[in-house]
Amino acid sequence: MKKIFTILAACLLTINYSVKGCTLQFRSFCQSIQNREFIAKGKIISNHDHSLKIKLISTLIGSEQRDTITVWDGTLIKICSPDFEIEMNKSKDLGSVNDTIYFAVNKITEKINDWDVVGDYRFINYYDINTAESTVLEVRNDTVYGFLSGPGIAPPQFWIEKLSEDIFLDRFQDCRQDGKIIIMSTNSPQRESMVSLYPNPVIENTLNVDLNQVNKKYSSIVIKNQLGQHIKTIDISASANMIQVDISDMTPGVVLVELVGDGYTDRRKVIKAQ
Repeated sequence: MKKIFTILAACLLTINYSVKGCTLQFRSFCQSIQNREFIAKGKIISNHDHSLKIKLISTLIGSEQRDTITVWDGTLIKICSPDFEIEMNKSKDLGSVNDTIYFAVNKITEKINDWDVVGDYRFINYYDINTAESTVLEVRNDTVYGFLSGPGIAPPQFWIEKLSEDIFLDRFQDCRQDGKIIIMSTNSPQRESMVSLYPNPVIENTLNVDLNQVNKKYSSIVIKNQLGQHIKTIDISASANMIQVDISDMTPGVVLVELVGDGYTDRRKVIKAQ
């Protein structure tokens, strides 16, 4: 008899990090899209000051006649204490040029920021005091990556961070309406073990790379900036299960992480906080 593995959402779906007296909560994609008017799949084609352009591929929620839309920064907010701040609502956090993503935004109906254009879209990844939302998922090779769902009380290996795109679309209405995703078996190929990178955003210059639940063998970790420029390479010993990567020498924003094995490379993305 197949086991039913249910990832509960609602109020339990938060991840908490306490840093310097500041408690940060990160909500899953299934939680974060509850109050979004427009959810779609698209490819980022350009990045500008306070905005980026996305070529639409398909629309899940809402309607749009244009083939290409502009997503603007929301009202920029710095959360946490004065000496430790994370700037929220920046459109560049959706990804880099040429990334294919699922994203959730709201239409701009009135101008509240100098850069706003009524009729375009506004990016928001700030929920309330010290709470960040996950409103973007990356798509590579017919697989969706990102913090889709997962109970904050469980270790990272129990979060759903990777799912076949077909399964994601099939479960999307559950994700949208109920804030949960149901997987038929914890041993399903769609629940394949993967590297866990945390915290994300990186809030104290140290990125943890957890290999404990991974079946693949990796020989090195390559760190690149959001332009794809090589920053450093870290060799992985055969017995290593946890690697701590110092990214203090990188500017805040998107950090590209490549896990290199024998004939394969897995690519991930994290955010370095301000």
